[in-house]
Amino acid sequence: MTNSDANAKKMCKKFLEREGFVNVAIKGSDGYDIEGFKDGKKYYFEVKSSSRRKNDVYSGTVMLTELYKAIENKENYRFIICRGQSNDIDKWTFELFEVDEFMEFCALTTPILRYGYHPNPNKQPKFNVKTKKANDELIRLMWSEYGKWKEEQNEEELEEIIEEMDSIINLNKSWADIKDNLTYDFGRKAIDELLNKGVNDEPDHRRFTKSINNDIFSYIYIVFAHKHIHLHINVKNTTKAKAELDKIFQACKEIEIKEISSGLSLNIKDEKEYGILKKWLNI
Repeated sequence: MTNSDANAKKMCKKFLEREGFVNVAIKGSDGYDIEGFKDGKKYYFEVKSSSRRKNDVYSGTVMLTELYKAIENKENYRFIICRGQSNDIDKWTFELFEVDEFMEFCALTTPILRYGYHPNPNKQPKFNVKTKKANDELIRLMWSEYGKWKEEQNEEELEEIIEEMDSIINLNKSWADIKDNLTYDFGRKAIDELLNKGVNDEPDHRRFTKSINNDIFSYIYIVFAHKHIHLHINVKNTTKAKAELDKIFQACKEIEIKEISSGLSLNIKDEKEYGILKKWLNI
């Protein structure tokens, strides 16, 4: 949990106490963030701290576990959308929603759902026609399929899939946030070196984009996942590119080069492999 998340939960706790809830406690597990009581009834609250973006829309991600918990406990589950940065509760905004109300602002894009809400009812953002509107049946189906899918994947494959998803979802992160979250020291060093080289960076997507542009490669996304650096390489000729990468990383027997829809991908997991990458890209 980041400092900003922790502060949001503290502010939401104060907000709920103002609203008449008692025995309010921050939990942060089991599919909800806060629990509290009102009129003898126990409630669960999921906090969504959102930055104000273009046209005052509040947006972010909603985990399947949260929505499953919500639809199975509609009488007792609530969502709070909040925004603020200080420790002064009067400088924060809060919106409290019942489950069905909050679901009106959610749609399935990737396997993680996103919500979009505007304080003005007449300015609610519209979801792309390619998305799927959230509903009870969809959440239950996803939950069931997720259970089957999880059983079929090993831990490393799951980690890679989650990190791939994380890299394409805007999470409002800074490089400082990302470096704090890495489990490998050479990743922090690599971020600093790429920034010093002026390589095009997108911290919201946890990645740098390095142009190569020869007769084999076009560009490469250097994505900083939690446990390794993930390379997503756009190529002009898959066969030639794979042969070239085999040659570049021939001293690293553990590296697996995979074909993907737009080219090739591989993971950099240690200092030695990063040293070869650094030399190749002249970082």
